[in-house]
Amino acid sequence: MELVKPSIERLELSSMKPLGLIEQAGRVCYKSEVKGGIAGEKFVIMLRDRGHHAMLEHSWFTLQISEALYSKILRLEYRPYLFLTNSTAGPLISGNARAFMDMSFRYPVTMESIIRYLNTICPCLFPTTTGIGIPINDSMNLYVGDLMDGERLMHQCYSYKAICDRGVTHEIVRHRPFSYAQESTRYCNYKSGCTFIIPPWLDIEEGVVTLNIADGIYINDAKVSGEAANWLGHLLSTENYYKHLLLSSKWIPEKARSVLPNALKTEIIMTGNLMMLTHFFKLRCAVKAHPQMQEIANMICKDML
Repeated sequence: MELVKPSIERLELSSMKPLGLIEQAGRVCYKSEVKGGIAGEKFVIMLRDRGHHAMLEHSWFTLQISEALYSKILRLEYRPYLFLTNSTAGPLISGNARAFMDMSFRYPVTMESIIRYLNTICPCLFPTTTGIGIPINDSMNLYVGDLMDGERLMHQCYSYKAICDRGVTHEIVRHRPFSYAQESTRYCNYKSGCTFIIPPWLDIEEGVVTLNIADGIYINDAKVSGEAANWLGHLLSTENYYKHLLLSSKWIPEKARSVLPNALKTEIIMTGNLMMLTHFFKLRCAVKAHPQMQEIANMICKDML
């Protein structure tokens, strides 16, 4: 059994190179590594063809479009997860790959020029057989200029990986319309040992936890006592039950996970624009927020400053 502290990492989110983050998100769910050469474009195509479109949300495109196309899209009855502004930078539209794909299925004529343009950037995400060799009617380009504050809320996007306990991820995923990729206890197998998150109210160090039947619980070479030892004792017991269900009862991980506690270390990737993050900080940096949820939110907020 191992103990770690919660942490966050800002991930690279590039409109010109969206495949890397999509693959990283997909592999977080199953804790998989690159095998047999299935990486990058091949991996993303596999996700797309199997219908795992939630992973395609870990991408972001901000396009500068024509006034005419902006007006057409603005009049559409249904356009969730696409963000539009028309101010200092001119007409802009932002969204992830899945949002643009879904809109193209619903409104193929209106979205055709956008999908054909995105096909020139990333054909495996936006495959098209129509209009090959025909000029795109509406002029557009990826926007890379400076945004005003109001535009930044809509069009500036961030992606973070947080390592925290399972209970905190349950709170994080309540914040829609962020996009998420979360380590799956259904498919991940922890037979070699569980990793748990140190809560902020316990003053103990990271490291390997061992039980000496005659002498007590140790973290690395330091003996633990008091409420920390009591907490660790419960986790050691739970880990043993989990391993027993896997190895002796031959349960598969999706069944054995029923005994795992909220303290289980979980990786989660969250991707969203500045407007979503502003709402997230308002609720999760608050004094009444859960202490570890506060810890994660404050780390992300500090990183963005």
